[in-house]
Amino acid sequence: MHGIAIPFIERFRREIKFLRPLAYYPLVDNVSDAEINIAPGHEGSNDATITGATPNQDGQVGPAYSFDGIDDEITHAVTDDFSPTNDISVVVIFKLGADGVDNASSQPLVVAKYWKIHVRTTNNLVQWRFDNAGAVVAAHTLGNGDRNWHIGVGTYDNSDGSNSVMKIYIDGVIRQTTNAAKLASTTYIQSIGKISPVFFNGYIQHVALFDKVLTEDEVLRLAQYADLAD
Repeated sequence: MHGIAIPFIERFRREIKFLRPLAYYPLVDNVSDAEINIAPGHEGSNDATITGATPNQDGQVGPAYSFDGIDDEITHAVTDDFSPTNDISVVVIFKLGADGVDNASSQPLVVAKYWKIHVRTTNNLVQWRFDNAGAVVAAHTLGNGDRNWHIGVGTYDNSDGSNSVMKIYIDGVIRQTTNAAKLASTTYIQSIGKISPVFFNGYIQHVALFDKVLTEDEVLRLAQYADLAD
């Protein structure tokens, strides 16, 4: 007897939800002004407001939203209920529409008050960056002109309270590990696709925030389910 095949997009959604995020924005549905948080136990809380970004574009795991690099953004309400400060993981699937430039606001993907994932320099250096006690970065270079889909994951492990560790994964592989200071409070996602006054140019989907450190196996499984494992 054959089992029922689970559609590609639904399989990925189920895997994200199984990992119990605080917030999960698939960014695959054709809506005009609001993206619903579908994280289990948090449905409809801390929903996002969509301004300008265009839905139903060709994506990696279902349709994606495109961002024009001019004024498209997705913003979130301010709430400490979605502010992990000990352990953090952030997931985003993206494709660049333009190369980065060499500044700390270039090509913003997912942004909070004290951390962000963004892409800078013309060699497209993906940075998982903390700025609460001086800039600390874990990064990986995609290369000039890269226009492929990628899944990026940033993790922050503060389990012992002193020797915090940041890791960046691209396409299921750890690319860099670095030490970091303890993260300050107020770490909810503020925006997707914007660090004022800079906007992202490209495509984004499946943004998720966790109050735990995803394991290497969990990150690899997400990359495999997205058909992006390196």
